[in-house]
Amino acid sequence: MMRKLLWIGSLSYLATGFSHVLIGAILTSLLDHYGGAYSEGGRLVFAQFSGFLIGVSAVGFIVQRLGRRTVLVAAMAIMAAAQFYAMTLPGWEILTGVLFIMGIAFGSIESSIGALILLAFKEKQAGAMGKLELYFGLGALLMPFFAGVFLYFDAWPMAFLPLGLLALALALAWRLLDFGTEAEAYMRRAESSPARGQARRKARSAGEGRGAAAGSAAAPPLPRSGYGMLGGFALFFFLYVGMEVCIVEFAPSWMKDGYALSTSASAWSVTAFWFTMSVGRALIGVLAERFSYAAYLTASIVLSLAAATGLALSSTAWVAYMCMAVLGFAMAGIFAVALIYANSMITGREQFTTSFLIAAGGVGGSLLPLLLGGWMDRFGALSSIWLLTAAIGLMLLIVISMPLFKRQGRQAVL
Repeated sequence: MMRKLLWIGSLSYLATGFSHVLIGAILTSLLDHYGGAYSEGGRLVFAQFSGFLIGVSAVGFIVQRLGRRTVLVAAMAIMAAAQFYAMTLPGWEILTGVLFIMGIAFGSIESSIGALILLAFKEKQAGAMGKLELYFGLGALLMPFFAGVFLYFDAWPMAFLPLGLLALALALAWRLLDFGTEAEAYMRRAESSPARGQARRKARSAGEGRGAAAGSAAAPPLPRSGYGMLGGFALFFFLYVGMEVCIVEFAPSWMKDGYALSTSASAWSVTAFWFTMSVGRALIGVLAERFSYAAYLTASIVLSLAAATGLALSSTAWVAYMCMAVLGFAMAGIFAVALIYANSMITGREQFTTSFLIAAGGVGGSLLPLLLGGWMDRFGALSSIWLLTAAIGLMLLIVISMPLFKRQGRQAVL
């Protein structure tokens, strides 16, 4: 039954992978249709990830009251409806609103399932999160491919259809499938687990009331050093998600403007990025368990820094494609392993830490594309790659500094 839960969770991450890259894959044609500039495209991405931020921030509160299954069914249904309506190419303002609502839906899905898997797979978190991220990568890989095909046949509005159908099927799956007693216990509340649920029932039967029951589910207080670590990880996720969104949303524009490629060939550059990222994510469980989380992250970020520098300096399209492929492989496990690393350093607060960090990523995913779109309008597409290279460098400094916060916390206790 837990295996079934992981499979449906993985397919749901496949849908969120579709969601993250859909607009970027057809952005050039979308802007041509509506007569917008890159800054307008940045605002479109901003609207989507603003919704994502709201979904991530509110999902814990909503799950506590409605249950995780209800939230997932509703979010999948909303995502499906948004895709089907977007195919009609409504007015720009309406399309922006549709993408905002879609962002709320897939933000709720990503945060809820991420916390659920971290809670349900305590002993094999790296492998389970690696599988989620693998399917996210497959979704992000397949979406530009589908978009490239639709673009080739000049039927790019149909690019919304695959995600709409997948979301509809997943809404039915979350509504109808039985995941077993153990899995259902994790799906009732955001901070719930079988042991905690049993403790709450015993507390109520002993007459300790709702206050004791609520206290058993409360997270432990955060130590002083924990605030520094949480802030550092928040900045890390802000930069990483913002950088990833910028890559998948604007890489086709980089390739088209920098190397005079066709629209479909430019879109497939993102396919190269996500193909190698999917390969890398298939190896997360093996590599992350063999090495420490900090060592894995450091090596991944150093390789990402080298690939981004090569991309900024590349003079031919083939070199740029190769750098995109290396960048995808290097970035493959950063999100999942950083999330596990953060929860291993800030213990006992899985739902809060997961939601908070994904929310920080959502802020980056909304703001950085908005800023980068304006930068591209003013200074050109290729110059923006240097900004992302600098962001990777800052991420490296954050990872290196994390053990210092932990050490300060231990010294304070002593």
